[in-house]
Amino acid sequence: MTDDRKRDPGEKVDVKIVDRRSASLRDAAEGDAGETDQAARYPTYVEELKGKVEEAERRCLEVLGAHRQAVAEQEEFRSRLNRDVQRRVETETGQILAGLVEVFDDLDRAVRHAEDAFSGTENPVASALLEGVRLVRERFLSVLRERGVEKIELLGLPFDPATAEAIRTAETGPEQDGIVIEEIAPCFLYQGQLLRPARVTVGRAGTNPPPA
Repeated sequence: MTDDRKRDPGEKVDVKIVDRRSASLRDAAEGDAGETDQAARYPTYVEELKGKVEEAERRCLEVLGAHRQAVAEQEEFRSRLNRDVQRRVETETGQILAGLVEVFDDLDRAVRHAEDAFSGTENPVASALLEGVRLVRERFLSVLRERGVEKIELLGLPFDPATAEAIRTAETGPEQDGIVIEEIAPCFLYQGQLLRPARVTVGRAGTNPPPA
């Protein structure tokens, strides 16, 4: 039956669309639409670019890691080389200073011999010579101190094999047993380390005590 009544132009008309295709056709159409939408969202060239970007990121991380490892190994090598050079320099410096210490021993012996030879004399030439040798010895010792060499006095202290060599012993009373009673050559340290041990005479208490 046809509705012949006049409709108001502003009146809303319900329109129904009926899909009369079979269910299989509707499913096929929907599947094609989904594939088309998926293909639109992820084109093939985008997938390829995406893979290339991921591969580039992976290789970049590998290269960065290798670079960091190389830098660390280079720093370690440089530090080890510096330590080796420093040890070699310190060893050679110690050998040179040890030779200079022997020169100081010669000056020290010269002063002692001069003092013994000129003791009690009033010869002005001898006195001037002795004073000159003393000044040279003190100046030489001052130069050694400036280079980090320290002279250690052991006279009157208990004998310590870590800093002295007992060249000989001398019989003494019990109070000087094991005590350094003569310093033949002094002990020297270089930057806190033993440069040359002292050569000393150590007291040894006799079996029989001296008479009162």
